[in-house]
Amino acid sequence: MLLSSQFLRARAPDAGVDCGGRKLPFLLYADDLTLLSADSAGLQRALDALSDFCGASGLAVNVSKSKIVAFSSAPGGACRGATGCFIPRQPAGV
Repeated sequence: MLLSSQFLRARAPDAGVDCGGRKLPFLLYADDLTLLSADSAGLQRALDALSDFCGASGLAVNVSKSKIVAFSSAPGGACRGATGCFIPRQPAGV
C-alpha cells in the first residue's frame, strides 16, 4: 500500500506547500517520507493522516528517526510554531 496524495488530501486537505501553483503535500524517496506544510496546524493534520494510514496498513513511523525542520522566508529566518506537533501521539523532535 503506497501513501497517495488522494489519501492525504482526503484527511488533510490543507496540507502541503504551494509549488508553481500546485499543492505539494509530501515528498517520497526510497523509504523516506517528507511531509510539507505551510504551518504547524496543517503539519499536525498531515501527521494525523499519516497515523491513520499507518494504522490501516500495519506500518509504523520510526519516531526516533523523525524530525521537524522549519524554514522561513522572514527576515532573520525566524521559525515559530512547529514545537507542538506530534507523530502518532508522541512529541516530534524539532
